[in-house]
Amino acid sequence: MNLSFKFALIEVLEGPSAEFSLGHLVVRGSAGTADSTERGPSGAMVVSLSVVDLLYSAQLLIANHRRLARGVEDRYEFIGADSSFQLVLTQARGQVAVHHGRVEIASLPLAEFASVCERDLCGFEESLLATGAMGTAAGDLRAAVADFRRVVAETQVS
Repeated sequence: MNLSFKFALIEVLEGPSAEFSLGHLVVRGSAGTADSTERGPSGAMVVSLSVVDLLYSAQLLIANHRRLARGVEDRYEFIGADSSFQLVLTQARGQVAVHHGRVEIASLPLAEFASVCERDLCGFEESLLATGAMGTAAGDLRAAVADFRRVVAETQVS
């Protein structure tokens, strides 16, 4: 697969603030890499909220694939929570492109994009929950993963 998403925690908070634990995201693709660590302190993001937001953006691209197969382009902008790190996800004619600024990171078929999200974003759920860095946001992450998997199954893109 020519795309990967990797979140890493850099500061795990405890107690009521746990869901605001900070981390970074590295996105690697066949055409380039986007790394929030390169943005310095402003690149760190609230991981719990960012994983959920990125999963929902991916879910919307997948849910709209039939309409988009007719040539309409769909576009979602992801900005890491409490961060300046941005990705743009676009889909047209069954291809998903991931950009960071004006740089394309990867372009891949929708089914492959869904598999990458399952592997990297849904797969991160278990390790993130084990750290305790989710706090009360754990329910949001579980719901986002369940919704993503339901949409992928219903749209039969994998």
